[in-house]
Amino acid sequence: MRKYVKSNDGYALVIALLVITVVTVLGLGILTTTSSSKKLSEEENKDQTAYYIAEAGLNQKKEELKEIPNLYNEYIKNKDIKEMKEADIIKAFLKEIKNKPILNKETIYREDIFKRKNAEAKVIVTIPSETELKFTITSTGIIKSNDSSNEKKRTVQSVDSYKLAITEKPAEEEFGTSKYVIHALGNFSFIGNVIKGKLGFKQSSQGKANIFPYEGWGSYYGTKDNPYNRNTALEDGIANGDLVFNDSELPKIPDFPKEKFISLDTITQPANNTNIKQGLPTKDPIPSGSYKITRADLDSASNLNIGNNNVDLYLPEADLKGFQKSFIGKGKLNIFTNSFQVYGNTNINFDSINLTIYSKSLFRVSNNGTITTKGNIEAYSSKMNLTGNSNILSDKKIYLYMYDSFSMGNSSTLKSPDSRIYYTGLTQFNINGGFGDKVLIDSLYSSLLLDNGVTVEGNIILRNERNSNEKININGGSIIDAPLYVYAPKFDMKISNGATVLGSVIGKNIEVTDGAKITYKQPPPNNGGSTGGATGGGQIDSSLTPNSDSGSIEVNNP
Repeated sequence: MRKYVKSNDGYALVIALLVITVVTVLGLGILTTTSSSKKLSEEENKDQTAYYIAEAGLNQKKEELKEIPNLYNEYIKNKDIKEMKEADIIKAFLKEIKNKPILNKETIYREDIFKRKNAEAKVIVTIPSETELKFTITSTGIIKSNDSSNEKKRTVQSVDSYKLAITEKPAEEEFGTSKYVIHALGNFSFIGNVIKGKLGFKQSSQGKANIFPYEGWGSYYGTKDNPYNRNTALEDGIANGDLVFNDSELPKIPDFPKEKFISLDTITQPANNTNIKQGLPTKDPIPSGSYKITRADLDSASNLNIGNNNVDLYLPEADLKGFQKSFIGKGKLNIFTNSFQVYGNTNINFDSINLTIYSKSLFRVSNNGTITTKGNIEAYSSKMNLTGNSNILSDKKIYLYMYDSFSMGNSSTLKSPDSRIYYTGLTQFNINGGFGDKVLIDSLYSSLLLDNGVTVEGNIILRNERNSNEKININGGSIIDAPLYVYAPKFDMKISNGATVLGSVIGKNIEVTDGAKITYKQPPPNNGGSTGGATGGGQIDSSLTPNSDSGSIEVNNP
């Protein structure tokens, strides 16, 4: 009979194998779950990053579109929009800018914006309407992968819009008119002359019975075709309304631009900072920026093209005699110097550049010197001298801000559709030369001398804020054709030696003698506007302002 011996030694091995198997299966399960979770998290991260990239591309384009108002301001500089409807202005403007880089059909921003190699944003700008200033921006953010099918994309969209505001500034806000050919706030006399128009006086007619105001006699026509008889001129003139007494009301004049007279001592010196570069760059066009240069730098430069940029040039002395080159571009050129001189048969053409010159001590154009541009010209200087067949010519405007002295003569010409001379000097304002177009002469303190047959077509304002005892002299066959007036209520004035004035004369004590002729001129419509010659029409001001946009919304995403 067999006997079986009981033993438990084999169970431990079986149990151990079972435990190892279970742990292995559980471990593999956990590992698989972890790997899947990690992969899912990475995908979600890429997806969210793509969204942020899309929004960043959208915001970048929105920043670029902030240039739209500047483009609009540039567009209307040479446009007459006064008679245009708003929709037509917008349509023409959008046509003008449609090929600008900021409105490219597709712009791609990559590493230079996002600082990562696998990210990019594709941005598209569309203009849904040709009569509305709305720009729809669609930005797609992309996170690239080695597997193109696994790229992550998110798309967002926004609408930027601008409001066009057009306002008309009536000219009467700046210039009033006078109803008199002569308005004397003190005494008045004329001998051997011709005067046509109403006469106004601050004084009373009492005590002057049958004596024409106030002494002397010439040919006075009033508003009639035939001259008055001296013996009855006072009584008849009052009856006809041609002589008005007790009237001290003066026409409104624009404020003098004192804020424009900045300190030339500091502005003409380059600041001590790293933004001012030495010499002219060789790039074409010259980039926007500030450059400290010499005349030698200008002579040796391979090009003087500033394109549409804003360029500042600092020269210790800008003596440009014999300078043979032309500046090219449509941008803004600012010249800062101690002395600016163009003379000796030197003609400098500034193309369509808007030119501003700040000269600390002297601005001189003389001896057949000429400055020409199709853009604007502004000049600031302590002393200005235009002599010897010199010319300053602009197709747009010439504004001169003279601090201490100004003289013009010997067939010199200042010519633009809108020329203005503002003067704060105490020495007399002397003009012996001519103007090729309308000009506004506005002096804060000094009197005026016009001589040698000078012709001035434009308004003259002499404020005399220091109450000087100097006298204004207009003589020697000089001609003033003022749309509105020669305005000098604090100055004594003498018009003589064949001088001619068309317009109104406003002064303190006024003397007209030696063959002078003064004729009232009907003020132009809208009182002449704000141009130097006051030719009428007021001003049109238009501007773009951002509207609140729709924000950004997510579109076309899974």
